Amino acid sequence: MREECKIMAIADKVPATVYELLQQSARCFGECTALTYLKEVSPKISDEKLSYSELLKNVNRVVRLINGHLEHADGSPIVTSFLLPNIPQTNYILWGAETAGIANPLNPMLSDNALIALMDTAKTDILFALGPNPDSNIWEKAQAVVDRLSKKTILISVNFPDLDSECHKHFDTLLPEYSDSPLSMDELPQGSDIAAYFHTGGTTGAPKLAMLTHTNQVCTAEGYRQAMGGEIGDVGINGLPLFHVAGSLVQGLGSIAAGMDVV
Repeated sequence: MREECKIMAIADKVPATVYELLQQSARCFGECTALTYLKEVSPKISDEKLSYSELLKNVNRVVRLINGHLEHADGSPIVTSFLLPNIPQTNYILWGAETAGIANPLNPMLSDNALIALMDTAKTDILFALGPNPDSNIWEKAQAVVDRLSKKTILISVNFPDLDSECHKHFDTLLPEYSDSPLSMDELPQGSDIAAYFHTGGTTGAPKLAMLTHTNQVCTAEGYRQAMGGEIGDVGINGLPLFHVAGSLVQGLGSIAAGMDVV
């Protein structure tokens, strides 16, 4: 099966969408480790591992979570923004958001005004943000930004719940409520569909949004896989944020296409 997957990856069986790529990797690499998240390194290493099968199942859940919270009457895609560090949930929120509609990864270090401008331009429907904790102000920033958006936006905390709110939604509590079974054909995007709005760094003015299709992303991942020669059993460190195209599409999705363990 592994040799078959290598042949598929270099032949004309390049997936058309990110979801098809995730399906192919789950089929080929199954219970092999896809992601390793280092929780602690001192006094001893503590990590969390996620297999390729588990990654796909969580993406399925995220798609249903997003679709379960919103549906546009005109059939336009749901836009999901997120303000998150590189944690396991960010991976399946990103790929799930792209499968359900359009993902809009955002740099939490941007100013409130910059985030508002980007989300208003993207027409954000749902915002996932790291929940309240003493080491980060992301949740407080997300709350302030959502209150100023021109469009009503659903705010959902991730990893840390907002215990001071009686009506807030928490991703880690919601996710297990949704089925992890494979998605039906009518739930899947096409290769030419817009998968994400990534923002520029703002070095030439205010950050601007760039549209990437599923085909754009799959070709980027496949290019990285072929150029680097990564394969099952290899371990790669992704030190780049997932709101950056190099972190998400090159070292992230490219490593997933190769069957690597991404740390």
